Amino acid sequence: MKKLLLLPALILGFSFACDQPYEEIAGIKIGCPYEGNLALGYKDKDDDQITHFSERMKDGFFDRVKIKVLDGNVEEISFLNLSKDHEDIKTGGDALFEALNERWGNADITQELNIETVYSFKNMDDSILYEIFAKRVLMEPVSSMTVVYTSKKMKDHIDSRKTSRYQQFQGF
Repeated sequence: MKKLLLLPALILGFSFACDQPYEEIAGIKIGCPYEGNLALGYKDKDDDQITHFSERMKDGFFDRVKIKVLDGNVEEISFLNLSKDHEDIKTGGDALFEALNERWGNADITQELNIETVYSFKNMDDSILYEIFAKRVLMEPVSSMTVVYTSKKMKDHIDSRKTSRYQQFQGF
């Protein structure tokens, strides 16, 4: 009888498992089906293969995560923090840049201006991710920190859309 009681938990556990390669960032699996409430998404105005989701984050540095789902799978995630606490954004950004360098190696592009710092990782040895882009802006009245993880599938999809879109100009 006890074994029968465990059956629903096992079935539900396996139904949410991802059986394909993925990269997990903050509990979100890039390359796997979206696990949130599908009814809360909205279609991209220019591409009906992409659905957007936005979720609030609790008890962390980032306030919000935006998720792009391509053909049912999470293929891009963006983390955002907007704050009037400039020191929090500066300190948190420094810690984030250090963590990114530790996990992914040195950034391919590092741009540091007076108010803006940008890190871009593109030449990663990763089968799922194409790019990680991080940007910190320290400015009055609101500072921000953004990190975007884009999969290779999303990059290929965007490139193919651009190519087909511009083919209309042939013969002009």
